[in-house]
Amino acid sequence: MLKRLIRISGFVGKEIRELARQPRLLLSLLLGPFLILLVFGAGYVGTAPRLRAVIVIPNTPAFAGQDAAIRQQFTKGVDVIELTRDLNAAQARLRTGGIDVVIAVPGDAAEKIGAGAQAIVPVYYNEIDPISDGRIVLGTLQYTNDLNKETVAAAFKQGQQGAGNVNQALARMDTALGRISDDLARGQVPDAQGQVTEVRNGADVLALSAGLMLQLLQTAPVAGPQNSAQQQNLTRTTGAITSLNSDVGALQSELAQPAPDPARVRVHNDAIRSDLRDLQGVTTQFQQMNAYVLAAPFYGQAQNLARDKPTFLNFYTPGVLALLLQHIAVTLGALSMVRERLLGSIELFRVSPITPGEILVGKYIGFTLFLAVLAVLLVALSIFGLGVPMVGDWFWLAGSLLLVILASLGLGFGLSMISKTESQAVQLAMLTLLTSVFFSGFFLALNSFIQPVQYLAYSLPVTHGIISMQSIMLRGRDPDLFYPLMLGLLTVVFAAFSMGRFSREFRRG
Repeated sequence: MLKRLIRISGFVGKEIRELARQPRLLLSLLLGPFLILLVFGAGYVGTAPRLRAVIVIPNTPAFAGQDAAIRQQFTKGVDVIELTRDLNAAQARLRTGGIDVVIAVPGDAAEKIGAGAQAIVPVYYNEIDPISDGRIVLGTLQYTNDLNKETVAAAFKQGQQGAGNVNQALARMDTALGRISDDLARGQVPDAQGQVTEVRNGADVLALSAGLMLQLLQTAPVAGPQNSAQQQNLTRTTGAITSLNSDVGALQSELAQPAPDPARVRVHNDAIRSDLRDLQGVTTQFQQMNAYVLAAPFYGQAQNLARDKPTFLNFYTPGVLALLLQHIAVTLGALSMVRERLLGSIELFRVSPITPGEILVGKYIGFTLFLAVLAVLLVALSIFGLGVPMVGDWFWLAGSLLLVILASLGLGFGLSMISKTESQAVQLAMLTLLTSVFFSGFFLALNSFIQPVQYLAYSLPVTHGIISMQSIMLRGRDPDLFYPLMLGLLTVVFAAFSMGRFSREFRRG
């Protein structure tokens, strides 16, 4: 056993000395990723610039003199470069890349809405980037939602201004009721009968106007809960609209008698005045309502429960560390055995008292020690140099990093077993890196892929490393056991494959 340990330690020292004789390599492996992350964190703003837009206005008299109002409306969502009436010229400018979008104001919006159809606002763009494409589509939806809200709020404000006519009708009815009482007191029945026509006309106007206001105010967000003062006011108004017609009808019937009873007329007048007071309440509530509350009764307010404010630097640093460690481990493992073959060392090992297992174990330990030191330095630079948070358990972080290193070394040794030359090993290592960038969840979520591609992603050590390290460093919680167990399984599978291939090669010689 002692001789076996001595032979293994010889390979450990051999690999570490070879790496130590390359100071530029060590410096680039340590400072290179740190500088890249530093420039990324300092230079990436994370916010997309506002869209440059040309607004196309219909060349009709209805839009004459509306340039300033339209520009003011659209500047809420885009930077308006120009207002024009030539759609073809605007689209030609869009194709040359001078602007981002062309927004065509519909000339038949009023006719469409009046006919019960939606008015379409065409937005033209020329984009090959799918991210920018989604941003423009989302911005279009957001702008049209704002436009809808402004339109509804403007209509509601006009209705509030028109509520003044309802107040005037209420005042006229109250005056007419007073005159009826006065005329009856003087015995002027014909004059009292003439005033009831004014009351009937006013009641018809009030019933229609109050009914429309009631329909607007009876939406759940505006009306409030059943026991609220607003809801009780609306309930009284509903009853007032129903009883107003019957009370006015009763007054008309009484005044139609040859000798109206003043007492009954007084009772009907009081009932109508009570109805008017209830209608006055809904009119006041309607006028005091914020127009934007009715147009947009709900306002979303997002609250992030994460311990630290999310930034692109913090989010991508764990992924970069995992990806970097995998790539270095895969490259070292892939080149190690190929170099031994090219130097003729395998033939010397065959005649020496050493086994294939001792060779691989020695290389495993040597590279693991080197990568462990590199991982510690990179994590320290990230946390203390870049300010990346570390809110989880250090034991889990160390264990995850170690498992990523071991699984990646196994993958690298596996690639070295099927590579005949150094260039072939480098190409396979680069293909592994490219596969990892696209399919490991580094910048595209795993659930964005179909199931077979997700299985490919789970065969990469970096996939489990990214998820585990983000969970530990950024969320402050232990990773799901699935990911450490998968890293352990990949370590065993890759090591077994490498050991089997290398043992057969060793014996064939």
